[in-house]
Amino acid sequence: MGIPYNKTSCYFILAKRLTEKENEKLVKGFKSGKTIKSLSEEFCFTSVTIIRKLKEKLGVSIYKELNSKNKKDDQIYIFTKQHNTYYLTAYKMFLDNKLFGVGVKNYRNNCNNEKYASGKFPCSTHPHNTYFQILSDTGIFVFIFVFIFFLYIIKKIINILLKKNINNIDLCFYFLNIGILLNLFPLIPSGNFYNNWLSLILFYPFGLWLYLNQKIRINE
Repeated sequence: MGIPYNKTSCYFILAKRLTEKENEKLVKGFKSGKTIKSLSEEFCFTSVTIIRKLKEKLGVSIYKELNSKNKKDDQIYIFTKQHNTYYLTAYKMFLDNKLFGVGVKNYRNNCNNEKYASGKFPCSTHPHNTYFQILSDTGIFVFIFVFIFFLYIIKKIINILLKKNINNIDLCFYFLNIGILLNLFPLIPSGNFYNNWLSLILFYPFGLWLYLNQKIRINE
């Protein structure tokens, strides 16, 4: 059973040497995509020692090639690596079609284009984020409209929270706004914005929103 990694435990085994079996495990881990930092923690050796061992076993050129690849794989992604691929592909479509996008539900038809494709698997029915989908499919004007509405929803929620006397209509309007806010929140993955049943969830409450918004205005 191995010793759990922590700095204190490592101080007691710094003097040890890697066995041949550990060297093989080290090289295998590095080839599978583990970074120098993670290997250093796993084997309780300094990064300098890990690098020296890998260069001895693999050679300098192969070490540099694998290290560069592992660093790329270790970068921070927007939600997940696959989502990051969709978002970058959609963003490239937007950059090439800023005003009107590539057309509604056309992400799937353009994602394999070398001009837009990012990563190994750039294709899906949609880019899995409302705002990236709007940018790629319909361009900057629709994006601005939807994002301004999102900010307006936040303003409505704040206005209700600042009220001294909140009645039942205010309470209903508050929770309705929270639901819309969650559906339009930009920092999470989402379904297809132009899908029929998702459109029902997004736009059906809007009629009730208009009614309650008008009723609150009249009461004020």
